[in-house]
Amino acid sequence: MSAFNDSEVHLLTSTWALVEADLSSHGLNYFQYLFTEYPEVQAKYFPMMSMNDVINLGAHGIKVLSDVGIMVRFVKEKNDLELVTKINKVTQNHCKKGVGLVGFKVVTKTLHEYLVMSLGANLTPEGGKAWKKLLDTLLIVVEQELNRKDAQ
Repeated sequence: MSAFNDSEVHLLTSTWALVEADLSSHGLNYFQYLFTEYPEVQAKYFPMMSMNDVINLGAHGIKVLSDVGIMVRFVKEKNDLELVTKINKVTQNHCKKGVGLVGFKVVTKTLHEYLVMSLGANLTPEGGKAWKKLLDTLLIVVEQELNRKDAQ
C-alpha cells in the first residue's frame, strides 16, 4: 500500500514534469533562491561557491532536483520501500557533510516555496498539499535515519 493516493501521485508527477522539462534552469534558480533566503547555508556548506557561479551552482542544483525526481518516480511506482531507501541514502551522504535535520528542514521549506513561486497557477492548492506531504515524508524518514545513526 502506498503512502500517496492516486490524486496525489497525479499532482506530484504532473507538476514535476514541468520542473523536469527545464531541470538546469530550475536547479540553478532553486539554489539561488535558497542562498538568498538562507545565506548562512551558503556560508556553511558552500563557502567557496558564489551565487553567481552558475556552472557549479547549476550542476549541484541539477543533482539535487534529479534526486527529487527519483523520489517522485518511486511515488508514481507506489514503491515506498525504494522511496525510503533513496531518502536514507541522501541522508547518509549529507550527514557526512554535517547536514542535520535543521538543514533538511530548510531545504524542504525552500523547495516547497520555490515550487509554489516557479510553478504559479500550474501548482494548485491540492498540488501544493501533495508536495508538502512528500517533503514532510522526507523529513520523517530523514529524522528516523539520523536517530538510527546516532544510536549506533
